[in-house]
Amino acid sequence: MYSLLRCRLVAHMMKAFLVCGVFLLSTTIAGCGETASEKYELAEKYRSGDGLVRDYSRAMTLYLEAAEMGHKDAKMELGRIYAAGKIVPRDYTKAVRWYREVAEARFSEKPLGAQLALGHLAFSTERYDEAIHWFHLAAENGSSEGKRLLAESYFSAAQQKARGGNANAQYELAMRYLRGDGVEASVAMANEWLNVSAAQGSPKAQNQLAIHLANGTGGPKDFAKALELWKIAATKGDSQAQTFLGRYFVSDHIGQRDENAALHWFKSAAMQGDPIAQRELGMLLANSSSGTRDFVVAYVWLNLAALKDSGSYSQRDVIERLLTPQELGEAQSLSSQWKIGSEVRRRPQ
Repeated sequence: MYSLLRCRLVAHMMKAFLVCGVFLLSTTIAGCGETASEKYELAEKYRSGDGLVRDYSRAMTLYLEAAEMGHKDAKMELGRIYAAGKIVPRDYTKAVRWYREVAEARFSEKPLGAQLALGHLAFSTERYDEAIHWFHLAAENGSSEGKRLLAESYFSAAQQKARGGNANAQYELAMRYLRGDGVEASVAMANEWLNVSAAQGSPKAQNQLAIHLANGTGGPKDFAKALELWKIAATKGDSQAQTFLGRYFVSDHIGQRDENAALHWFKSAAMQGDPIAQRELGMLLANSSSGTRDFVVAYVWLNLAALKDSGSYSQRDVIERLLTPQELGEAQSLSSQWKIGSEVRRRPQ
């Protein structure tokens, strides 16, 4: 009798042990692990069907729980899942939310992947300015893909705005076609957009189109048309056009040099800080035959030009040897006092 009772007791204990074991196993499988990593790993198993019956709903629940606990891989996976729209309805807002949490986290170990993903999402929905932001960050982190996509995003942004009638964007688009920046280079497409932008009054486009016409870039030369465009752009304040006009008036294109006209246009561009115009103005003042020669002022403009144009060094040094110590001191003082938009005026002698 005693043996029978003992056997029944042991059987009850084993049954209770098995029930508890099953309960603990099911609890673990259900995703009640304490750590975010455990939840993420279990979500991966439910999603792939690795050792468990595939269950996307349960996987999503576990990914979300792990992400809320700060698990970066879970956040990245949620971003990919919502962006793909294969196991849940596509939702870019939610995808962006999870990617941003990784991309913007301080000391994040995975910002580059998130930045590229956010850039791709923005690009695919034609939010090019936003794509530029994320690809720029990725490029700064050393991503060659980020650099390439940044150029493509700049091109697409310019194209979008150009088609909307923005003259500045039309000019930018033309220059990107000319450089092959974010798109295959095409002089024909560059000229097409330069014509559109110039017709809308963009002085930069007018100047660049004039250069093409003067050199026969992508078509026949037409210097008369180029000169007309340079005059229009120069009058609007484009420093490059003003410099080209200055060169025109001291060149062989006209029968007689017009130093006063050249001086006017060189000075207009030089006062804007254009180093090429400053150099040209300095050389004109140093070599003038019309009574405007002034080595001190010439030195000032060449000294300013040398800050951005290494080609001005030697010319400045030549003029320096022609100055007295007093004149050199005056010229260097005027150089240090000069500000954008101002002329160079010597003190009365």
